Amino acid sequence: MSSPFPLGFSTLGSPQATFPEACALARAHGLGFVELRSLAGTTDLPAHFRQHPPGTFAPEVRVLGTSLSLLSAKPADLDAFYAMAALAHDTLRVPYLRVFGEAGAPFGPELSTAQLAAAAATVRTVRERLAREGWRVEVLLEAHDVFSSADRCLALNAYLDEPLALLWDSHHTWRETGEPLAETWRKIGPRVRHIHYKDSVPGPDGGVHHTLPGEGAFPGEALRELLVEVGYRGGLSLEWERLWHPELPPLEEALPLFLGIFNHAA
Repeated sequence: MSSPFPLGFSTLGSPQATFPEACALARAHGLGFVELRSLAGTTDLPAHFRQHPPGTFAPEVRVLGTSLSLLSAKPADLDAFYAMAALAHDTLRVPYLRVFGEAGAPFGPELSTAQLAAAAATVRTVRERLAREGWRVEVLLEAHDVFSSADRCLALNAYLDEPLALLWDSHHTWRETGEPLAETWRKIGPRVRHIHYKDSVPGPDGGVHHTLPGEGAFPGEALRELLVEVGYRGGLSLEWERLWHPELPPLEEALPLFLGIFNHAA
């Protein structure tokens, strides 16, 4: 059987792969898309594609993962984001650009009204530039770092006339808040366009030890059942973070286990 929603992987999982190699890996596993975060050892995707034009490719590139942090964006960070937007629209025809609240920051205490207003101001600045340039891409806020809860994503959207669509990092909201997946979906489901999946167990130091799909504590089958029940039709990526965690097994070992969880509708 196959999944009722498209499946893919983030290229974090095979960070030395070239773009043709990443596409070939997706095709070999019957996947519908790739999510680009790194290629050939770099996260500077505009520079990479200037040197290595993509040519004809398949499958779809669904998301470009930018490093923009809404709470602390500097002019250079915005310039890097705009280069990704141009790449998404002009070269790859990618519909979504991922941004963070504050990349690398812990979940931490509640955000202040000043912080939420500052993040909203960055969103407005970005949207104005996208519209001015005619770059037809949509910004997705990842439920991650300081926004690793449905309520915080909703709090930011209260400051925006047009709420941000979301990339639901299902592992982060589950681990950081303990909120059941169904409750998170109830709150933010209408805004979710893309989902990240990974698995883990608690580490001995109180942190997280990533595991192969289905071998940790994350309720992957419950996520699949929820998405089937609600009729989700966005994308779901295996976020195998080998770029940041080189000790992980190769992506090729993780993909069959990922597909074993999600590649059927029952």
